[in-house]
This record gives sequence, C-alpha cells and structure tokens, in this order.
Amino acid sequence: GIAGLGAGVAYVLERGIDAIRSHENGLTDRLLAGLREIRGVTLYRAPDGAEQAPVVSFNVEGWEPGEFGVTLDQAFDIQVRTGLHCAPSTHKVLGTFPSGTIRVSIGSFNTEDDIDQTLAAVQEIAGTAR
Repeated sequence: GIAGLGAGVAYVLERGIDAIRSHENGLTDRLLAGLREIRGVTLYRAPDGAEQAPVVSFNVEGWEPGEFGVTLDQAFDIQVRTGLHCAPSTHKVLGTFPSGTIRVSIGSFNTEDDIDQTLAAVQEIAGTAR
C-alpha cells in the first residue's frame, strides 16, 4: 500500500495537478456534450455547471440505472456505478429515489477514445429502451 501511495504521489507531482485537472475537465465536457445529444438521457448537475467534478450522473428513459449499468458492463466492458451513491437524501431531492442514477467517473488515465466509446454504448443501449 505504501509503495502504491508513493507511486501515486510521484505521478501527480510529475504530471502536475493543473494538467491532470485540465485533462479530466476536457473529458468531462466531452462526455456531457455527447450525453446531451442522446435522446432519453437526463443529466443531473448544477444548472450553471459551476465546479463540475469529473463525475457525471445521468439516467436513460425506459431503463433502471442498475440494468443500464449491467448492460454497459456485460455488452461493452464499460464499468459505471449505479444506485444511490451513499447519498439517498440527495436522490430524494433530485427525484431519483429509490433507483438512483448511473454515474461515470473520469480519471487521469481515461482518454477521448474512452469517452467516445462510452457515448456510443449509451447511444446504442438508449435506442433499445424497454
């Protein structure tokens, strides 16, 4: 564990926090823009986009979040988190309780290709709404 922590800190120091943040923000913007174009997708985020973290929550009309996440995993090898994300009160406010949302988390090792593959998979699955 200590060796892994050391390697992680070395990576951040070498690459730079600003460069990592910029990369993650660019991928997040790409994902958000693509999801906005997919029919039936509802995004959950601050209205003005202020302080957007590299984490995107959404739902797809006609799909339960858990079923959608399993389909992404099994058919496309794309892992997401689904459900209430340890925040049931937030989901009550959003109107997504008790099912929650589908959540994509973006990291510094993700690429534009990863985002494009995710968008293509979401588009394909959304077109087969139940």
